[in-house]
Amino acid sequence: MLPPELLLEVATMCDLATLSRLGLLNWQCHTIMLIVLRSRQHHILSFHLAEDAIPQFITLLHQSRAAVFGSCAWLMTDIQASWIPNDLNVITPRHSVPAWYSLLVTAGYDAMPSMVSMEMKGVVRSHHRFNLGDQRVVTVSESIDSQAETIAREAPCTSEANILTANRLTCPYPRLALEKRAIYCDDLPTLETAIKLDCRQITLGYDDAGDILQSQTPCKISW
Repeated sequence: MLPPELLLEVATMCDLATLSRLGLLNWQCHTIMLIVLRSRQHHILSFHLAEDAIPQFITLLHQSRAAVFGSCAWLMTDIQASWIPNDLNVITPRHSVPAWYSLLVTAGYDAMPSMVSMEMKGVVRSHHRFNLGDQRVVTVSESIDSQAETIAREAPCTSEANILTANRLTCPYPRLALEKRAIYCDDLPTLETAIKLDCRQITLGYDDAGDILQSQTPCKISW
């Protein structure tokens, strides 16, 4: 076994699949996996939030059972990314928007008028946009029910199906994410069918032992 310092350095360069397997080896490797994931999470949130606002953001994610989806969640899977997303997209259960409004306004964001897009009206109750100058945007989408994930499941693009909570990363299509590709379908009911037709070429998940699954079981990592 490598010394912890060297193992941590190696882990920071691992892709999502390798990191998930590493965390299953022993308690030391699991601890290192947690350090890497928390560091990535903090780094991504730092694009949009000041240092003192990040713990409050993560706490609210946990308390409200909300999640980040879209480009910032996708960035968790891309260790060599050189791009910086200018949008941070939050999905939250019904009736939890006021807490997010308070946090973001306190963090310096300005609330802007926004509407629910036509294709998402079936799962989004309300949509809120917050701007920080001309450089950063945070959106908060309120689900029609008590499950924030309802919105991500109906997203028209596979990259938007990735979900980052306070302590969990769910990547339903890890092969596509690792290859930095996405499938978009403007006809929502056929997105799942489109993925199934290509299942021979797309790895849809990993089991608890880290073995590849050709099924719809998503790749989940918790910390």
